[in-house]
Amino acid sequence: MFGFDELHGISNVAKLLFDLISPRYNTSFKFYGNESIYPFQLSNAKFDCLNTGMQKSRMYIPAGEFQGSFHPVNPLNVKSLYRSIDWTTWLVFVVPTLAVGLFDDADLRVAILALTRACSISLQWAVSKNDILEIESSLEKWYRCIDQYIANNALSKSIYKSSMHHLFHIPQIIRQCSSLRNISVRSMERELGNYKKKMRARVDKFENECYVEEEKLVVIKDLCFKAKTQFEKIVKSLQNGGDSNGKALQYAESGLCFFNHQERKFNKRETTPIEDTPDISNLTTVNYNNDIIAIDEISFIEEFKVKQAGRMTKEEIEAFLWTTTIGNH
Repeated sequence: MFGFDELHGISNVAKLLFDLISPRYNTSFKFYGNESIYPFQLSNAKFDCLNTGMQKSRMYIPAGEFQGSFHPVNPLNVKSLYRSIDWTTWLVFVVPTLAVGLFDDADLRVAILALTRACSISLQWAVSKNDILEIESSLEKWYRCIDQYIANNALSKSIYKSSMHHLFHIPQIIRQCSSLRNISVRSMERELGNYKKKMRARVDKFENECYVEEEKLVVIKDLCFKAKTQFEKIVKSLQNGGDSNGKALQYAESGLCFFNHQERKFNKRETTPIEDTPDISNLTTVNYNNDIIAIDEISFIEEFKVKQAGRMTKEEIEAFLWTTTIGNH
């Protein structure tokens, strides 16, 4: 014999009953073509009476005596607002006092009361043999009423969900395993919630880290490409020999300067915007046989170094010396 999770098992029955009587959710339970004789049908006005009754009765509920919140059942947000314990409380206390009287069919009222009575006894800590017999008789009244409505084509068979099937086994489970409260996992709910939060936190952290690592991978690939290109230029300059050795030194210095800035940037020590650093990609289109282009690039690198160091450029020094010489004469 298998066990039964009373917290979620009974709360799922409460959710099913709410869907049956709610004008917003009961469409799928109506028999096609006979919607007008749907037994659980409540007008919007009557359903609002249930909401109003719960709202007015909250002030008379002793604090600490019930675990449920007793918030009014608003179809727009109740499924996100109610917890399992709230649904169970609604079924056991609200339905037999406020909801049953809204129906005109006497047989339906008896059946709903029998369902709530069976669930209420099942949630007791101590259940006697007579209590088990009462659970069986109450569930039998509920099932007979539902089967009669289905036979009359007033109700769809879709009402028989897994939660309805589980109810049938409750008496036998209590006989074999003790009362449902004694074998419940309710005491583990808080701890399970803590584990769930930790698992979700790890998943979120993993996803965030993967996103950051993907960005880093793109940057690393770009830097590798630029480094490879710069080293190819240096190798070609060294192979040509002669004056090309000076060019190779300039290429090496510019590459070193660029990667020093990249290192400082990723170590959170760089204050210079990356746009102000020399772009190595501009150095990849050099014609090594064209001295004019090479000289322009060397001048660009020299100007960048001087600018970063706060020194005067070569042209500024020459202009200053020329002005000083003219002034002395």
